[in-house]
Amino acid sequence: MSRSEVERKRVAERIRSAAGNTRQSAALSPQDAGERFARHRDGEAHFRAAAEECLARDDDLQAAEKSWGAFAQAVKAASALHGRELKAHFAVVRVAHALAEIIAETDPTAADRVRHGLAAANTLHQHFYEQHLSRDLVCALAADVAAALDVIENRFWREAA
Repeated sequence: MSRSEVERKRVAERIRSAAGNTRQSAALSPQDAGERFARHRDGEAHFRAAAEECLARDDDLQAAEKSWGAFAQAVKAASALHGRELKAHFAVVRVAHALAEIIAETDPTAADRVRHGLAAANTLHQHFYEQHLSRDLVCALAADVAAALDVIENRFWREAA
């Protein structure tokens, strides 16, 4: 088994372990994994673009929710690529933490971007319901989410591109 295959299996196991029980995640067949990856990758691009458009037209509330959506879709895409479908918000959070831990082994700065992106995405998701953040903070948090998306894509999607 090649080094990249060993690494891929290790990442898949970390994701599976973090994803939780069958109500929170499910195993995917290779065909389903590819289809789900493509769907979530496209969803991430859609939500990312929508968040940017909403910020440009001063719709902070929708920008906040679209940022969360982009982050969740990115984590779900990485999980699908490694054979897991995430079904619950909690599973997305746990897998995002696991991805950050994996990244931290080689790039602590990039891992911090993912951790900050997760915290920002969760805060923006909360803002959608509570409307408690200023415009400046929504913009700053959305930028943190975008930086995390770049790390997740570069680290976990490159093999599928």
